[in-house]
Amino acid sequence: MAKKERKHAPKCEGRFGELRGVFYETAREMRALQKDPLWSIVTGQDLTDFIEFAWGGGIESTFLFDAIDPYFMNKRDELRGDPLAGDVENFELALIPFIHEAIRETLYENVQKARSLIQSIQAGGDNDLALLETEELTHTPIEELERLSKTDLCVTILEPIAERDFTITQNSVYPTLLERYARLYLEQGDIDKLNLMHRGVDSLDRELGISMHKILVPTVRKDTRAEYASLSGYSLKAEFGTGPNTSRTLISSAPYRIELYKKGKDGSKDEIPVFGMNFYLRHPDLMVISQIQDIRGARVPEGTTDGLCGLILAEKIAKLLNLKGVVTYNHRTNPVLYIYSGEEKLASVLKINFDEAARRLLWEPISHDGRNHVIGYKRTIE
Repeated sequence: MAKKERKHAPKCEGRFGELRGVFYETAREMRALQKDPLWSIVTGQDLTDFIEFAWGGGIESTFLFDAIDPYFMNKRDELRGDPLAGDVENFELALIPFIHEAIRETLYENVQKARSLIQSIQAGGDNDLALLETEELTHTPIEELERLSKTDLCVTILEPIAERDFTITQNSVYPTLLERYARLYLEQGDIDKLNLMHRGVDSLDRELGISMHKILVPTVRKDTRAEYASLSGYSLKAEFGTGPNTSRTLISSAPYRIELYKKGKDGSKDEIPVFGMNFYLRHPDLMVISQIQDIRGARVPEGTTDGLCGLILAEKIAKLLNLKGVVTYNHRTNPVLYIYSGEEKLASVLKINFDEAARRLLWEPISHDGRNHVIGYKRTIE
């Protein structure tokens, strides 16, 4: 497939923004090339075609992006490990999280556009403009569209796009490719349970058999009488992929995301978001937590912190996934500081969520080259 010449690609929010921006452009261009607004990646050949169209293929071009914080061969971020898992031939699979994001988010754009056009047509809006925008969206010749009634235009052309669920993984990247991605980093990890996160679940705690009322989090506030607080009344959701979550409340730079929700009162089915915790997989069988992000909604139990709850949940989930351990950064080494350097408030939050939480839970400090300079914390799972 021919290489696409690029002058500049928009940068996405978060880590690896330049590389991810290229994939957004590529996703739009691939759909135009295929003349299919719902095009997705199903096979390994689709994946290869996507990357070849992005810049001509090969890993070398990836080094042109995100010079301060590159995805591959990153010398600053020691804890994330090697996304290639020691084999340069893995580079296409290692890019799956970013490609999944690009396909999903551009599908979301198309779904929203189709819904907007249907509303405009049904409300009696400018018909000529609607036809032009439908041609641009669907790549259907305008001569064909002009022969359709407004009803047929909506029902046969726009509704199949408007009704596509962008939250379903296989509508972006086929799940077998996500599993192949995960296997780069697993030796003994439970791939079947990890596949729950690949497809996205609204009840991760139930799917994994976690009794939230049995999850006890140590408290830190002196005015709190209880030594531990239960997560009774909370639930877990999981998603895969970098970028925005499906509810558009968080942006993740890591591929796996677990979100804590507080159940509504008086039997209400409404659940209020609390925080999101994002992590990478590192070979062999390690969970690397990179972000614990507060959401403006409910709060964790009184006397605890997002960090304490997040790390306790990470321990529990890592054990259920049969991983060997959990690793996290401290407030000086967290890569989010590459993007938002010099922000004292952010450093303070990172210290609470990572340093103080890890020390309270007696996680082992990780020293740089065996010296006393701590770069993170780890918990071995037994």
